[in-house]
Amino acid sequence: MNTDNIDESQQVLSPAARALIREHIRTIEQLDILLWLRSRPLGEHELDCVAVALGLGPTVAAAAVAHLSRLEAVIVTSESPLRVRYAPRSSRLDEAVAQLGERYTLSRVHALTFISSCAIERASNAQRASVAGSVKRTAKPSR
Repeated sequence: MNTDNIDESQQVLSPAARALIREHIRTIEQLDILLWLRSRPLGEHELDCVAVALGLGPTVAAAAVAHLSRLEAVIVTSESPLRVRYAPRSSRLDEAVAQLGERYTLSRVHALTFISSCAIERASNAQRASVAGSVKRTAKPSR
């Protein structure tokens, strides 16, 4: 599946929102935490409270925040207890998150479908690369 050739129903997502998902958002939990924190930009939030508010387990929430921190969309302000706040590295990232949040509110199903299609494409590409690597290693030299 090529996510550049998306069907008409997915045009609901802006190009910036699609790029953010395609390049950075791997799970629905990451998206939920990112948008939840963006909607509460003042102050920091205990991760346990964020997890409870979103109905996430603490391990899943911690993994999502670790990913978002590497993306430089959020920062961890305290380790014990773990506290985070929305802090995008650039206005461009903030704008992409804002557009995604706007579209997500209007049509959650399109955003979730696109996240899933990107995950399928990544898995398919990884599998093709793995098979190609296996074939290359086992191929006998021609004489």
